[in-house]
Amino acid sequence: MSTQFDTPEQARDYGAAMARVPYDPSTFREDPELRVDDMGFALARTNLDPTNEVHAKQIKDHEERRALQKGYRFNNVDGVEVGIVVDPFRDGWCVWLVSLSSGYCRRA
Repeated sequence: MSTQFDTPEQARDYGAAMARVPYDPSTFREDPELRVDDMGFALARTNLDPTNEVHAKQIKDHEERRALQKGYRFNNVDGVEVGIVVDPFRDGWCVWLVSLSSGYCRRA
């Protein structure tokens, strides 16, 4: 079960709190390279034919959703750098906690 937020900022602030980051937006560093991806879609995409109209729409929709993601890096109270990604989710936004060392992530 994921928590849905009304705005990207609400999701970002929740993710920061989950990662034990003191609330100070001036320390929130946006990272345009930090993204998450749906592994199921990534695997299925290898079998999608971009010349097929239905497949092309699925690919386009996925890429548009990914383009809306925002990645952030923070230093938490222990001095550990952590990452979060704010992602469109249903009619709102969700947040992913990202391990910067391994690349594993978990939706909060």
